[in-house]
Amino acid sequence: KPKGKKGKKGASAQTTGRTKFFTDFPLAPHQAYYEPAAAEAGEGGEGEGAAAWDPKRSRRVGVVALKCGMLPDWDVWGERHPLTVLKLERVEVTQVKTADVHGYNAVQVGGGEAKPKRVTRALAGHFEAAGVSPKVALAEFPVSEDALLPVGARLTARHFVPGQTVDVQGVTKGKGTAGVMKRHGFSGQRATHGVSKTHRHAGSTGASQDPGRTWPGKKMAGRMGGVNRTALNLLVYKIDVKRDLLFVRGAVPGFNGGYVRVTDARKLSRRRDAGELGLPLPTYAPTEEDEALWAAWEAEVASGGVAGVGDGGEAVAAWLEQTASVPFELLCKPSGVDPFGIHDWEEGE
Repeated sequence: KPKGKKGKKGASAQTTGRTKFFTDFPLAPHQAYYEPAAAEAGEGGEGEGAAAWDPKRSRRVGVVALKCGMLPDWDVWGERHPLTVLKLERVEVTQVKTADVHGYNAVQVGGGEAKPKRVTRALAGHFEAAGVSPKVALAEFPVSEDALLPVGARLTARHFVPGQTVDVQGVTKGKGTAGVMKRHGFSGQRATHGVSKTHRHAGSTGASQDPGRTWPGKKMAGRMGGVNRTALNLLVYKIDVKRDLLFVRGAVPGFNGGYVRVTDARKLSRRRDAGELGLPLPTYAPTEEDEALWAAWEAEVASGGVAGVGDGGEAVAAWLEQTASVPFELLCKPSGVDPFGIHDWEEGE
């Protein structure tokens, strides 16, 4: 650390000329920072024919994603971020409900590739009518009228943008029957003299003669976990458009291999995400270049990660060689201030 007096807290580290800071370091070739200006211009966001955002009433559809696990990542300042990886496995619209027919506007989406013999006849007919492959998980999301999508439309990781906040709902891990110390965080009774084998017991649970009963809702031992829970306001740290992955900061309910619902955050201002970050409405409209790139990536994955194998291998290999420098990981921009306060000194000090 250079000698000198530290500047005011919150001073931008990018304004000083003493040295080259972490925020000036280049990213890997496959990474790039998300630019909201590009999204508003249609290069990575709304696209042609997209509806205009109404912050008071616009409500987009969510997705069903597969929880893959957690991993750490470090930003340009060296700050560690615990990330949960969510994969969008061929998420497609399977049904659309409108106010004129059903009384409300909603979109049903499905995710995950299921074997045909693993679905019931009713669901098989439902998927066949929608023109989509059988899905593992289905979810319905209420939407506004301007966010309706046609049946068969695909939702990718570009439906979300780095820097926005999302709510993730899932079923928590089942813990079975648990005592009050594990289930509710009770401190337990004394561990020394005077306690006769009731160190982890709840103790008294009733009142006196009036009311003469135990109040409903009393915290006791019982079944723990296996309930719906929602993790609110999780930051979308980055997205992987090649593998359709979302990297959200923090933990989400459920076990690895389970499906969760991901929607735009409801308790934070959607005006900021829609206006400043350029959320696409109703969803991201891919360009012809995007479609060709996704087809090449899918062919690469189908061939076991070896370009040039399979149908159209030479064309796939040539296209991948041309697009080797195309970034497929979009990150949210880091803070301009060092979170550790190491580089927050004023220029000239």
